[in-house]
Amino acid sequence: MIRTAMLSCFLVLTLAQAARADIPLPFYNSYVKPWVRFEGIEDHPDHVFYLRFLTFSGGPSGLPHQLIEIKNSDAFDPHLQRRISDMSLLVMSRSEFAKRASEDASLLWLNKETDGALNLPLLPPATVAWIISDSTPVTTYRVSLSGRRPSVEKLAPEWTWLQLSIGGAAAISLTLLGIWLFRRRKVASPQLT
Repeated sequence: MIRTAMLSCFLVLTLAQAARADIPLPFYNSYVKPWVRFEGIEDHPDHVFYLRFLTFSGGPSGLPHQLIEIKNSDAFDPHLQRRISDMSLLVMSRSEFAKRASEDASLLWLNKETDGALNLPLLPPATVAWIISDSTPVTTYRVSLSGRRPSVEKLAPEWTWLQLSIGGAAAISLTLLGIWLFRRRKVASPQLT
C-alpha cells in the first residue's frame, strides 16, 4: 500500500514537472506569429478600441501589458510571442477617452478596472500551426456593441483542402482500424454455447 502511494506521488510530481517544462513541438508543427483582425470596428465611430495583452516566450516575470489601438478592420501584426495571456479588448467612448488622454498621455490608466472602459475578454490566437502551411495565420474577431450584451467572438479559421483531406483520411483510417480490431477479437474469442 505504501509503495503504491509512493509510486503514484512520484508519477504525479514527474508529470507536473513535465507539464511546466517547455516541451518541444512535434515535427509536423511550428511556432508562428499570428496576425489579428477585428470586424465591426467601423460600425462604432464614437468608440475607441484597444487590444490589451501579455505576451512572452519564457516566463512572464512581471512584464507590463501591451496596448495597441485598433482603428479599422484590417489585419495587423501585434507581435505576439509563443505564449499569450490576459488578452482583452478595451472599449471606451471617444469623448471620455480624449478627456482622460489629455490629462495623462501615457495610457497607464487604461486597464480592466478603468471607469467607463468596457473590458471584453478574448480567446487568444493559436501560435502553433502545421509546418506545411505557407501563409501567416490571421485570427478574426467579430465585435458587436449593439444590444444589451456587448461581445467579441472569435471566428473559426478557414480550413484548406489539404487539411480537410488529411483529417478525413485520418478519420477513415481510425474507423477502419477499429472495425478490424473488433472483428479480429470476435474471431479469436471462442463462442460459448
